Amino acid sequence: MGDRQLPQDPALLKRQIDAQNAAGACRHALVEADLPADDSIRAVVEGLPLPFQSLDPAGRILDVNSSWLELLGYRREDVLGRWLGDFLVFSDHDRLRQCLVRVQQTGEVGNTRYTMVTRDRISVPVRCDGRVGQWPGSNDRRTLCILRKISDIVSTRGYLELQRNLALSLSEHRSLQDILRICLETALEVSEMNAGGIYLVVDSAGTLELAHHQGLSSAFVQTAGRFEADSPNARLVGRGRPMFSRHNRDALPSDNAAAREGLRAGAFVPILHAGKVVACLNLASTELNEVPDVTRAAIETIAGQLGGAIARARTEQALATSEANFSSLVETMTDFLCVTDDDGIIRHVNATMLHRLGYAAEEMLGRHVAMIHPEDRGFEAAEAVAAVLKGERNGCLLPLVTKTGELIEAESRITRGVWDGQPAWLGISRDITERLRTE
Repeated sequence: MGDRQLPQDPALLKRQIDAQNAAGACRHALVEADLPADDSIRAVVEGLPLPFQSLDPAGRILDVNSSWLELLGYRREDVLGRWLGDFLVFSDHDRLRQCLVRVQQTGEVGNTRYTMVTRDRISVPVRCDGRVGQWPGSNDRRTLCILRKISDIVSTRGYLELQRNLALSLSEHRSLQDILRICLETALEVSEMNAGGIYLVVDSAGTLELAHHQGLSSAFVQTAGRFEADSPNARLVGRGRPMFSRHNRDALPSDNAAAREGLRAGAFVPILHAGKVVACLNLASTELNEVPDVTRAAIETIAGQLGGAIARARTEQALATSEANFSSLVETMTDFLCVTDDDGIIRHVNATMLHRLGYAAEEMLGRHVAMIHPEDRGFEAAEAVAAVLKGERNGCLLPLVTKTGELIEAESRITRGVWDGQPAWLGISRDITERLRTE
């Protein structure tokens, strides 16, 4: 980092800043490069398009530029000498203290996020990048920082990049909970909100249940964890239109729980799939009074990708559940099940067949089905199979033989089906020993 030099000619530096991306140029100028001992550089700093600040080791403000003052609405004399925390929301004070310690230890700080407060008490989320350096004309080492509004970062990043990165993350995760977590974390990061949840539509009527949340108290979750289909909240979501609320200005129905939680600005974005509302992305802030306009489109972009991901995850979840239920049924049924391919090779047997015939699975899989019938009844078995293939019958009376040679009188039914995605013959046999003995 130290081998990069700042151009000594202020005019040249200004042209570089104008010619390059503003954020990248500013970062190079004040965060990554070495500042020359030239007072004329102050004019360049003053003209930077991004807010700049320099701090002493305790976090007191030593200098700011016009962009910083314009962002927060203060006069220079109201700022210099004051602790930076005076211009942050209270909840960020501990983060600032930790950052001041870290920057003195490492010499730099990057991608640190704060919420600053303007003179008019409006919250402004920003990202701070900085390093420790020596300011021209001074022997004091100070922290030099460039600030960027989060809303500008979102705009610069572009929604195509946001969609691509989110799509890549979603493609790597299959479970519904992972998908909800990724989308909520992304939405909170982009919007600079600090609380939120995703409600799923759980029935055809439109009932909503909170499926994943972050930054919400257990009391709020208990109160607002479910909205019946006829509730005002569910009806609003059912309209399928995004809603953004302002503190003490736009009140949503049944917002007592939100008021007790201290939630101020809110975003409520229905998530659609195939034209139907399948979920709702809810975001809120205890600090911001309104959702910044530029982040609203980003929130809607995330919600737009979530609909298909939820539908896919639910389909896979339903399929997995169905397969588990079928497997449970097959493995617990008292009848014998034997699945073969068109050549009569055994592809699957259930637990009943293994237990009653006395075989281990590896002893049966891959063998011909003739092994489970008496050798002297081979012709009869072949005749029965041929009749099934011709559609003349779907079952037969043919005994099964155990590993030790004992016979089990059985009635078998054979049907055509699919197993593991391949055509197969499914044979279900029932022990009729007692029935024959009775007859």
